[in-house]
Amino acid sequence: MSKLSCSFTLGKASAPNNANLEHNNRETLADNIDVARIGNNITYIQKDVRETYNELFGEALAEYNAKQTRAHRKIEDYYEHIENCRWEEAFYEVIIQYGDIDSAPVGSYDGELAVKMLHEYIMNFIERNKNLHVFSAALHLDETYPHAHIDFIPFYTEGRKNGLSKGVSILACCQVGRKILFHRTHIRILTQLSHIKIRLYAYL
Repeated sequence: MSKLSCSFTLGKASAPNNANLEHNNRETLADNIDVARIGNNITYIQKDVRETYNELFGEALAEYNAKQTRAHRKIEDYYEHIENCRWEEAFYEVIIQYGDIDSAPVGSYDGELAVKMLHEYIMNFIERNKNLHVFSAALHLDETYPHAHIDFIPFYTEGRKNGLSKGVSILACCQVGRKILFHRTHIRILTQLSHIKIRLYAYL
């Protein structure tokens, strides 16, 4: 019976080293990456975040701007609008791993088991969290141990009274459904810290 830790990190787009899309997409290569194994990585979703914002909010933004009688109230770029907002994040990133370099290195029996578990986690995350729009998801096998990156935009429509008919808020997403991944308490902590990291243990 193996004992594997489960590490779960929730990071913010605005915090340094919390969400690095260039690293996730292997547009930049860190020293710990085995270039010969980059081809083993599994990419589930890889979309440009700005294009994703246009897909998600383009219609709502056009409707909002059409109603504005004052030019200064119109929003040209909703991604930049949220990115420059002091109380919201443009997107979040989850990093999940089972085990570590000692207990589940890439290529080992437990490492392969971790890969299967990560695959299942990614697919379930996308299916379960409808208001967390995933635009990037990858499983990395070119480092010492398997781990997954999931980047998402938390959007909602319920209870919107001002602004666009569709907005960005991870706190609001926590109120949308019972199957949301995060608890409101955790998200409130997240707004004060750069990231949350949770470590659990599973016997397999």
